[in-house]
Formats: sequence, C-alpha cells, structure tokens
Amino acid sequence: MITYLAWQATGLPRDRIMGMPGVLDSARFETFIALELGVLPAYVKAMVLGSHGDLMVPLSGYATVNGIPITELLDTTTIERLVERTRNGGAARAVRQNIERSQEILSNKIIS
Repeated sequence: MITYLAWQATGLPRDRIMGMPGVLDSARFETFIALELGVLPAYVKAMVLGSHGDLMVPLSGYATVNGIPITELLDTTTIERLVERTRNGGAARAVRQNIERSQEILSNKIIS
C-alpha cells in the first residue's frame, strides 16, 4: 500500500517505484536469531523475501552468525519457530488483523 501511495504522490512511472518490506522483516529475523543465540544482532546476517505474512520467505539456509550458518548453531525445530515468529511478527500481524477486520465490516458482521 505504501508503494502504491508513493507512486501516486510522486507521479513517477510505476517501474521507478520499488517497495522494500523485506528490509524490516530481515532485521526482525536477525534480531530473533540473535536473541535465541545470545549474540549481538550486528553479528547476524539474514534475508527475508516476499510480502508480509504467509507469503514471506525467511531464507534460513543463508542466515549466518559471524559467517557460521545458523543451521550449524540451531536445530531445525528452533529455526522453524524463528521463521514462524518472523512471519507472524510486527507488520504482518497488523496487516492480517486489518484485513480480517475489513472483511468483517464488508460482510456486515460488525455494526457500529
């Protein structure tokens, strides 16, 4: 939505506007990894692709701590938990809640 508003506000051609939601989500994933391992987030490198929520793809296979893959530092269950926490954290949850609320309003389930 912000990308669309930027496009409308600037009047630039649509191929000149780029959204970068993955930057915030990547920082969130790095922070969760750092908290799990008790290291500074500065030592963690991780990347998240895609939009918020279920389509988000945290690239755990490329995440590292001081160059060491997290797959060598954390078990699969823990990595999966951090991936889910990243998908469901922050903006993704807010977006999902707003969509659900909008759907309720549109289906006349909420009257106020």
